[in-house]
Amino acid sequence: MVNRIMGHKKLIQSFVCGILSFTALTNGENVKATTLQTFFNKESFLEAAGGIELTMVDFELNSEPLPLEKLDTNTKSGTVKPGDIPPGVVFSSTGGNSNDLFLVPPNFAGNKSILTSSLFTAFSSQPLIVKFSPGVTAIGSDVFSFYSASTIVITVVDEEGQVSVFNVNPETAFPSYFGIVVTEGTITRIQYDPPSGFTTGIDNFQFGRTITNNITIQNREYILSLLDDSELNHWFNPSYQEEKKQIKYFLEVNLI
Repeated sequence: MVNRIMGHKKLIQSFVCGILSFTALTNGENVKATTLQTFFNKESFLEAAGGIELTMVDFELNSEPLPLEKLDTNTKSGTVKPGDIPPGVVFSSTGGNSNDLFLVPPNFAGNKSILTSSLFTAFSSQPLIVKFSPGVTAIGSDVFSFYSASTIVITVVDEEGQVSVFNVNPETAFPSYFGIVVTEGTITRIQYDPPSGFTTGIDNFQFGRTITNNITIQNREYILSLLDDSELNHWFNPSYQEEKKQIKYFLEVNLI
């Protein structure tokens, strides 16, 4: 028993440190803190999302311009086949047309900021919408304005329906970057709104979900079984019982 526990000492200590950080943020109360960070360059986003397994959608799916109603794992159009887009994410717009979206090749219409194939809205002033099921805790991508520089309004919606709004300003020859990481709750939708007369696009789209927001029943029961081992008591003294209570609560609120 002791050997089994000591073999997992680092795992439990790391987990407890995360729980204590969460408790400090919430002042020990059973409330959900709003913890959200935004990033405007890829390097800082990836550093902050270092503990998250990110999925990449690079839109390298078609060598010619391709109109689409929406883009998801079931899409079959042109050279796009089912499974090219990972499950759990849907790209769409609001027009309800068969050509709401547009997969464009590099340098489309002479726009030098489009270095690789990218996804755009086909109609000016319409938003590019991305929905996630299940929700995610990290999103990052290049953001374009077409045909010239403008301000793109980015709206983020979490699982509770709370809305956060941000602006990016892509230039004519360079895209902007926008990334977001949350450590409490999940994001279910992100929307990119161009100004009147413009369209917007994204590329190198990454998304993922943190481990602490993705606790399975099996993992929860395993961790709780370790907490019930009396040999662990010396790691948590003098407040072992209170910290154990906090860990159990954290596991409950993050259980999927």
